[in-house]
Amino acid sequence: MKTTNLKAVTSRMESACLEFKDKYSDFRSVFDETSRFIKENSGQMDMDKVIGPAEKMVRFLMNYDPSLSFLNRSPLTPKNYPYHHAINVCNIGVAVLKRFNTNFSSIINRQLSLRFSEHDDIDPSARKDAFTYYIPGAIKEIAIGYFIHDIGKALIPDTIINKSTSLTEDEQRIVHGHAHEKGIEILERNHIRSLYIRNIVRWHHAAIYEGETGGYPEVPRPIEIPPYVKICKLVDIFDAMSSKRVYGEAADSAGVVARIYRKFAGKDPLLQFILHAFISEMGVCPTGSVIHLRNGQLAFVLDKQGPIVLPLTNIKGDPLSRYADPIDIDEKKKEDSFFDIDRRKAPLPPIQAFDILPAELREMFTRISIHNELKKQTT
Repeated sequence: MKTTNLKAVTSRMESACLEFKDKYSDFRSVFDETSRFIKENSGQMDMDKVIGPAEKMVRFLMNYDPSLSFLNRSPLTPKNYPYHHAINVCNIGVAVLKRFNTNFSSIINRQLSLRFSEHDDIDPSARKDAFTYYIPGAIKEIAIGYFIHDIGKALIPDTIINKSTSLTEDEQRIVHGHAHEKGIEILERNHIRSLYIRNIVRWHHAAIYEGETGGYPEVPRPIEIPPYVKICKLVDIFDAMSSKRVYGEAADSAGVVARIYRKFAGKDPLLQFILHAFISEMGVCPTGSVIHLRNGQLAFVLDKQGPIVLPLTNIKGDPLSRYADPIDIDEKKKEDSFFDIDRRKAPLPPIQAFDILPAELREMFTRISIHNELKKQTT
């Protein structure tokens, strides 16, 4: 049975977060300054200051482990949410896009290979990778689009963006305009012509299947929304719902994945490819979730693959006096069928989950500056 030492796992998480911390600090000030500049100059950006740091950050996020994105998502405070959200949508979105790109392209290549299998004049080595949906240059542009998908919110009054109570109909209309109105206005003023970026900014809240309600702006046919935009929408929903906002608490990430699956499953075939890539990348139980096991225990998900979990309680639900090494559920349930996920029970909300984490994990989170707000909330 595969097990992982808890200290080794937390060390890996902390190393990844500290690596991220350097990039975070480098670009955070640029992000804030750019947002202020946009507000004060009717959508104009100082492109000379933005382009270099933004591209550097996006390159890093394109290769950062998306399963660790929960370390950059605060469940206890909405402070710095816009920046964290931009980072996570870019990081997770690119990972989902790459998985979709690989899976979809491989199917097309198999069909091409079968179709022309009897053509001796075609080099066999060229048949395997004759087609790729998104080339690297396109993925880079899409990544930038993911990072600035909400750029239009910089022109929405802070009194509306930071409102903790329900929005009026007029306020909702103003907020909805951040995509197809304010977002596009900013792109126009700064001569950003990339079709990938423009589509993401304009359509990331649009309906992505026939009959979906609540999307905006209205689109003639959801099938016309490109796959990379549909990915942005799913990831945007996931990160927003699993983060604390000024108007609501964070939902557990496993529950959010389940809700997204229930809403978007069974629609058009291409959307199913996209949804499969999203679920595969995030995991049914994303890293950082606290889940119920069939034997009555609570467990912290350390790795979505397996998943590998750290039991937090005994079968009666009492906190453990000492923490064992993490356990791979897929392996453990072969010898104990009750050591499995209890899908009848919803995972714990993040606030409750944080309180019962072992000291090693709580200390790690509070050591990292990205999560200093957790320390303030819990002391």
